[in-house]
Amino acid sequence: MFLFASIYLTLMTTNQKKWLWHWGFPILWIAMTVGLYLLPGVPLEGIIQLVPTGVYTVLAIASFYYFYSQIQELFDDTKQKGEV
Repeated sequence: MFLFASIYLTLMTTNQKKWLWHWGFPILWIAMTVGLYLLPGVPLEGIIQLVPTGVYTVLAIASFYYFYSQIQELFDDTKQKGEV
């Protein structure tokens, strides 16, 4: 899961931020869940236990993205003022 989160964060830094942010991760999460469900021998309880992990991952990505954008705005403001 952390591998997918790191790949997603890397992709978010491209020019397609909005598309990836709104559609990329939900599509990835649904595809992983459906793929696990279709695998033979994977119990449904195991998939249900992954839901909190997905929620925490989404919250971690959202908080990282928020603070990253705030830091970017801070540095952009200082550059415009000519202090840096």
